[in-house]
Formats: sequence, structure tokens, C-alpha cells
Amino acid sequence: MKWILVALVLCGLAFAIQPPYLMDSFMATADVKYPFVPALSGSFFYDYAHLSLRMDLRHHGQHVVEIFNYAKSQKYVVAHQQCRNETLIQEIPPLGTLPHGSTYLYDEPVHGVDCQVWHFDFAWMGVVTWYIEAAAAASDPATLHRCEIRNGDVVTRMDFYNYTAQPIAEYVFDPTQFGCKVPQPPAPKHTVMGIVRDATNNRPIPYAVVYLEGRGYSNMVAADEYGLFQFENVPQGRNYTLRGQSVGFHDAHRLVVVDRDIPPGTVADLYLSPVVQHPSQFRVVLSWGVSPRDLDLKMKTPWGCQVSFWKKTCSSMKGGNATLDFDARHGYGPETITVHDPHHEGEYDIFVRSYKSNMWQVSHAQVAIYANNMVRLVHVQDAHVEAQDGHYWHVGKASTTAMGFHLDIVNKIVRTYADDELDMIKE
Repeated sequence: MKWILVALVLCGLAFAIQPPYLMDSFMATADVKYPFVPALSGSFFYDYAHLSLRMDLRHHGQHVVEIFNYAKSQKYVVAHQQCRNETLIQEIPPLGTLPHGSTYLYDEPVHGVDCQVWHFDFAWMGVVTWYIEAAAAASDPATLHRCEIRNGDVVTRMDFYNYTAQPIAEYVFDPTQFGCKVPQPPAPKHTVMGIVRDATNNRPIPYAVVYLEGRGYSNMVAADEYGLFQFENVPQGRNYTLRGQSVGFHDAHRLVVVDRDIPPGTVADLYLSPVVQHPSQFRVVLSWGVSPRDLDLKMKTPWGCQVSFWKKTCSSMKGGNATLDFDARHGYGPETITVHDPHHEGEYDIFVRSYKSNMWQVSHAQVAIYANNMVRLVHVQDAHVEAQDGHYWHVGKASTTAMGFHLDIVNKIVRTYADDELDMIKE
């Protein structure tokens, strides 16, 4: 029984000196004493999770703001309405949660309050000592009244008043609110590769010329005999434009996001349409990105026939022939429909079917429409969304008359398309 009582007493003592709970972020009024300089006073903001610290101090009658961004190794000092930044080489002082292995020393009053004194030896900083008022409930955060950092004979001490443990809004640590310029790290660079292909049969076009432009970058390369091209050291970024040229073809354009190396056969492939010279002919080419795996280009003719993978050719006795030249089934494109000798009465309705909803904005899909002396690009990212779960992208309506080719852009995402022969297919 005696040994059981001793064990219970020891366990109680061990429980009593468990490190108190401190939050990783807090705000307070602080008196800061650096080595060899007079004490400074002001507001103090600390966020260990985001490796940020800010002090608003009075120094020689001037208001000085110091913001420390340890994640980016930057310090900003705002004084006399000017900002300067410095490179930090030290790590953030551990003022928040006590590290595992911290040692309880004794109790000592600070600011008239009984505090537990804890310390921990950080090899890279020195010995840190915390003076902490324990909370009434173990689940509540304790109050930090003082913190000392001792490195040899050099001691930095911070006394905290009006201590409030709470998350700190990110804007508090944003130096741009004081007119500071934040140095931007250089953008990562990537390799962009693709293949120039004939949109009507997907065959490579040798020796095409390809341009890549965006974010201050501009370069031109020639594809090899297999249509393969490659751009090196392209800064990471959005809204790059690829443009391909070859004799006998319309120029092809494609928007690409360069957020990694792009291999050939994917999002940077270019699909060139053979030149449309006859005034009564036009061509529609669909391309898209990684997702979804499949999109289907479809066209309803004026005589009620629908061109799609289900029916690749529609002909009219009055004149008019529409053909699905190529149907990509494994992503990226192309899907191409060519209209020969168009029927002069009525409209050709152009739409795209997705078998998964909510995929349009990530699809990076575009439709290029080629007619005599005209090239028009339509991007799904610019489409008006009538239905968030819509399966159809209504691109537009084309028609030809004796006056020439006419195109009305619709560019809407809709839930259903009543004239689609496969409208009943579900996801």
C-alpha cells in the first residue's frame, strides 16, 4: 500500500508540472529589451504557424513597424514613411507552444502574477525561458508574461501585457500595406513540348513554325520531320499562347498553362486546319486539356441531321455535306467537322457534349472555326454558365448565304440540348 501511495504522489507531481498550453499565435503590448539598446515598447503580433512576427514600436519619438517573415527570410522596417527590407538569417523565436522536453524550473512572480518558469535549450538560438501564468482550465490557453532568450551573456527580454491568445489575420503581417515592395522569387522554368498535327486526320505536319508567347516570354522554334517541337526554360505561368504555322494551313492558336513540364501528345499539341478556300465551306475544330478524358463535337444541320461519332456523315439532296473528319477518344483532341457545299437555308448548330458535369472550367476547351478569310476562336472559360451541372457547351450557329459565311457565337453552358440524339445518355 505504501508503494502505491508513493506512485500516486509521483504521478500527481508529474501531472502538476506538465507544460502549460500556449497558443501558436497571440497579440499583446510588449516591452522589448535588446542587447546594448534602450528598451522599446509597443504592440506585438506573433503567429508561429505562419512564421510571422510584427512589432509596432516607439523609437526616439518615431513610430517604427517591424515585420518579420521567417518563411521567406525577409524583414521589413517601416520608419519615416519609408520601408526597407533585409534578409533574415535566423529562425523565428519560439514564443508560442513549448517544445517537447521543456523543463520546469520554479515559480516566480512577474507583473505581480505567480508564473511557472520553463526553459529549453535551442542549439541554434540559445536558452529560451518562458514565464507563464497557467489557465484555470487545462483546456484553456495559458498567459505568457515574459520570454527571455539567452545566448551566452547576451540576453533579449520581452515582457507582455494585455496578452490575448487568438489567431492573427494574415493582413497584419502584409508589408505592402505600408508601401513595402516584396521581392518575388524567380518563377520556376519548364519545358513545353508538343506535336503539330493536321486537324482533319491527326497526322503530324513536318517543319511547321511554332511561336510561344506570354509573361514577357517570346520564342519561335521549328518542328522536326515528325512535327515535334520543344521550348526550353519557359517561366511558370498562365495564359501562354501557342501559335503554329505551315504552308497550306490556317494558323492554329492554343492557350496553355505552364505549371510543369509539358510532354508531347498532350495539352500543347497544335491542330492546323488545311486552308478553307471555297466560300461555301467551313470547318470546326475542338481541342481541350487533360480532363475530361472525352468530349464530343456535334453539329445539327439545317436538314435535321446530326453529325457526331454516332453518325459521321450527313448529306442533303438539296446540297450540303457535313463530315466528322476525326474523333479523338483519349483526350486533348482534335475533333473536327468539315462542311462542304453548305445548304444555303438554315443554320448549322455547333455544340460540344461532356459526359461529366462541372468539368468545363478545368477542361480548357476551345473551338476554332475556319471559313473563307476568317478564323474564329471560342473558349469555354468565357462561356456564360446557365447550369452548373450542364453537360452541353452550345458554341454557336453558322450559316452560309449568297453573301458569304456568317457566324453567331452563343457560348453557353446548358444542362440539356433537346436536339441531341444521345441526350438520354447519363453520366
